[in-house]
Amino acid sequence: MRFASICQEDILSFAQMLLPISAAAKGVLWTVLFGMAKTCQYGGLTILGVEGYQRLKDWMKRKKRQPRP
Repeated sequence: MRFASICQEDILSFAQMLLPISAAAKGVLWTVLFGMAKTCQYGGLTILGVEGYQRLKDWMKRKKRQPRP
């Protein structure tokens, strides 16, 4: 199972396409916002660490196996 996370910058990096501004400004905004999104995601993984990521993965597997009421 792949670890995925969506933060506000992910949504904003694509939502800015709806703004009535020039293509160059949209490109700059996309680059900045997408960079912030990736920093947010990778920063979270860095804080979590390898051991924490493994524990989270194991917890999700255990939770998936439990029957739902």
